[in-house]
Amino acid sequence: FVKQVYAKERYEVVDLYLLSASGEVFSRRRFTNEDSGTVALQPEELTRVIVEESPSGIVLVHNHPDGRAEPSETDDYTTNKCQVVCSFHNIMFCDHIIYAPDGVYSYYNSGKLKEISVEYSMQGVLGKTSKLIWE
Repeated sequence: FVKQVYAKERYEVVDLYLLSASGEVFSRRRFTNEDSGTVALQPEELTRVIVEESPSGIVLVHNHPDGRAEPSETDDYTTNKCQVVCSFHNIMFCDHIIYAPDGVYSYYNSGKLKEISVEYSMQGVLGKTSKLIWE
């Protein structure tokens, strides 16, 4: 599915797939600036989509039209921010998938999403903060 949808994209895009409680996709929101090099999803935009649509889960998919499927530092940073926002709203952040001509990368399948969800969940963030306050 990812290859079929994103192989034809000339510009970098970010799509949010919104999931119902049963795990079905009920909506997709696309973000792009029609620049093949960059696209950004800001926490405010993600929050707005969550408030408007009330999904139970989210899958983030974006492409690297001229690059590799390996995540960049910016991809990691975006994934961290999405995890914090989703956790704050009690939404499951299911995956961040990157398509490139050389393949597909999944944060979930790589195990990286599990690490991020521990470190960047509200429980993880508040746990660090409260630990610092009490020390």
